Order: sequence, then structure tokens, then C-alpha cells
Amino acid sequence: MVKDSSFDKMKKYNKVKDCFDRSSLECNDAFFGAAIIIIALYYSINNNTIENINSIFVTLTKDVAISLIGFLGFTVSGLAILTGVISQKIVQKVISVNKKEHLEKLLLSFYFLGIVTGIVIIGLFLLYLLSSSNLNYKMQWL
Repeated sequence: MVKDSSFDKMKKYNKVKDCFDRSSLECNDAFFGAAIIIIALYYSINNNTIENINSIFVTLTKDVAISLIGFLGFTVSGLAILTGVISQKIVQKVISVNKKEHLEKLLLSFYFLGIVTGIVIIGLFLLYLLSSSNLNYKMQWL
């Protein structure tokens, strides 16, 4: 398992539940957007040949993965700016009013976002490699 204090704090604060918090607007919008994309993909797949579908999939996975690399850089730079702005004096003030946990949760949100984005980038590049290979597909479920 990962031996990292930030990773342990993520487990302590249960940051994974933030991805599936159905009471938040972002989560509901993500589910709604995913449903629209799935419906659009279903109709696109039914009206195309496997070569066209594969070509679109190769292009989309590569382009989205490259875009997410830029997003990951933006996230890391945001964390760097945030931690650079927080001085020792401010940290001492936050600790004195017993709000250290809130500051840790804020910084861990960037850490968690970086982990999720990294996993998605790796997954998309693996899908890109898989879809650009010459495997034979049998789409009997369509």
C-alpha cells in the first residue's frame, strides 16, 4: 500500500465520497452529462461501421488525455500558488483558531484531484493503445 501522509489523511477525511456526493451540483451535472454522452455514443455506434467508430475513439482518447495533462499542470500550479501564499504566520493563526482540519481538507482536495486526473490519463492512454491495435472485434451485443 502507499506510504504517504497525504494518502493517509485522504483516507481519514474520506475524500473519495466527494466524487459521489449526490447532494452536490457538480455530481448531479456529471451524471447528467455522462447520460447524454452515453446516449449520443449509443446512436453513433448504431449508425457507423467499426472502422469509423475505432477512428473516432482513437482521436477522442488521445485528445482528451493530452488535454487532461494540461489540466493536471494547472492543478499542480494552483496547489503551488496556494501553498506559496500560505505563510507560517497564517498557518499558526489557523491552528490557533482550531481550523487546521479545514486547511488540510482544502490542500488534500488538490492532491485528490491530481490522483484522479492521473488515473484517468493513464486509462485513456491505455484505451488509445488498445483501440489503435489491430484486434478483431465482435459486437454481438449491438
